[in-house]
Amino acid sequence: MLVGGFASLKRSEGARSSRAGIGGLFLGLIFVGIGLAFAPKRENEAKPVEAPVTVAPAPVVETPKPAPSKWTDSEGRPIDAELLAVTDEGGGIIVIFKDAEGKTYKFPIGDLSAESRARVEQTEDYARQVR
Repeated sequence: MLVGGFASLKRSEGARSSRAGIGGLFLGLIFVGIGLAFAPKRENEAKPVEAPVTVAPAPVVETPKPAPSKWTDSEGRPIDAELLAVTDEGGGIIVIFKDAEGKTYKFPIGDLSAESRARVEQTEDYARQVR
């Protein structure tokens, strides 16, 4: 039976024998500990090697900006801008352009020339909006 983490000894053997049993247990543990402390070291045992770790910074990859395309509105005025997106804002298809200075412009698709409108209609954005 375990009591407080130690096996209880029979009281019939007497107090002296139970003390000797516990004392012998502690002496045994001490001798094992001393034996491990003075045990010969193994020479051919693998030793951990600390290899230097170098972490290279991630390369900076700049995606080239698409060159502004030539678009025209329905009155023939040029629009030098990149096509950003084609959306459906409830009232119809809206074409969003971005010029070289980063300014964005929204045009209803009907306000573009027939040629520019045909180019917009070939894009994936337009195809997603008319499905």
